[in-house]
Amino acid sequence: MKKVVCFMLFVLSLHAFADTPRQKALDLHKRIAGVPPTPAVLNQMENLIQSSPGVAGLEAAADVAIQNPNFYNVTLKSWAKTLTNVSDSNRVPLDDMSATIIGAIRDSDQAGKPFGRILHEDVLYVGSGVAAYSPTNNNHYEELESRGANLSSVLTEQTQSSLGSVPDSDGIAGILSSRAWALAYYNMGTNRRATFYLLRNFMCSEMDYIMDVNIPDIYVARDVTRSPGGDSSEYKSYCVGCHAAQDAMRPAWAYYDYDPASGGITYTPGQVVQKMNQAGSTFPEGFVTPNDNFVNLWGSMSAHMDRLGFKPPYSGVGAKDLGRQVANSSGFANCMVFKAFKKVCYRNPAASESDMLDQVSQELEDSGNMKEVYKKVAAHCVEDKYEN
Repeated sequence: MKKVVCFMLFVLSLHAFADTPRQKALDLHKRIAGVPPTPAVLNQMENLIQSSPGVAGLEAAADVAIQNPNFYNVTLKSWAKTLTNVSDSNRVPLDDMSATIIGAIRDSDQAGKPFGRILHEDVLYVGSGVAAYSPTNNNHYEELESRGANLSSVLTEQTQSSLGSVPDSDGIAGILSSRAWALAYYNMGTNRRATFYLLRNFMCSEMDYIMDVNIPDIYVARDVTRSPGGDSSEYKSYCVGCHAAQDAMRPAWAYYDYDPASGGITYTPGQVVQKMNQAGSTFPEGFVTPNDNFVNLWGSMSAHMDRLGFKPPYSGVGAKDLGRQVANSSGFANCMVFKAFKKVCYRNPAASESDMLDQVSQELEDSGNMKEVYKKVAAHCVEDKYEN
């Protein structure tokens, strides 16, 4: 009988602890940093939650948790890595793209450094105390990682133009001109992969979800058959739904390629890479890419304009302009908030949380502060878990 009573008291004590400020602080820290806090930090977070009940106290405590280096070395790194490869794997080395994403989030609370600049500005983050950065290999970042470098402090913002990755300033477009992006998305193929993953990874928009067969196909390239399997109706009812807008956007990548021999990105201003106009005999009347001028038909006439949230202008020159259009869209902000939510809440948002997500997305669109996003969604999910 004594054992039963003791066990019941133990269970009751666990239940009583489950929704205390201390347990909320512990849960919040694990969500943000991926590790438990030190006793001193736990006490600090607990006091903040006690002193300001509700989400305000949780957000104040989240500010403390975000200062833990593991927010960068664990939480952000495991997410940023998934954007660098077609397999969405985080079991890949740190590279110039993932390091730049991590560094840009760290600095996104600074004036003039909105997170979206990673898609169009002359920026790249590098470390120190290891092999020098090279535009033709990944040794610098792999050594940083193997040494367990503190990414919250070791990463410093540099310009790509000073590092020599792309010799022409017109070709510099944040991570879109990084070595890792080139290896994953410009290597071989037709550069359509770059458009696919730009929209997928940074606007949460799979091609199947944003296809629109009513967009005119005047920009569909010559390598796309208009009669797949001898059936032109399939092209008109399905294929054109993706290719019409995708191929209109594809010239943004016209001068980019990846060179396996050198191990780096190539950029040839004024010279369209061969693969952009390959297989011309498939449909000779198709569009020929003459330069890197692109048109954003998803922004100007698609049935999915509201979802994507592109803003004028709906055309531009090169990856820099395309990256800027994505970064300035409401779709980018919505996507980044959604991904942060999934990362720290361990679930998809519920329909009842749409207003909260919309508010955080608008704040991100206005401020560019990605750290604030993590703070707010983590605080919300802890409050939701213990109060509902």
